[in-house]
Amino acid sequence: MDYSLDLFAYLDKENKYEFVSKSYSNFYGFESKELIGNRPQSVFDTETYEQVIKPNLDKCWLEAVPVNYQALAYA
Repeated sequence: MDYSLDLFAYLDKENKYEFVSKSYSNFYGFESKELIGNRPQSVFDTETYEQVIKPNLDKCWLEAVPVNYQALAYA
């Protein structure tokens, strides 16, 4: 997946990045190693996190269902 043009990010149960694709890190202006172990709150502004990312994380963790979504969110 590292060579995919799609923006992939996998988070662990503490909402920390476990894996990010090269496209994801490049799009947001980071090296992958800068994101691994950090949370999306360190990448996105509060409004984007609260309105776009957090609802999907909550669905995943609170409802215990896989989440796959597409959204264009700028950091």
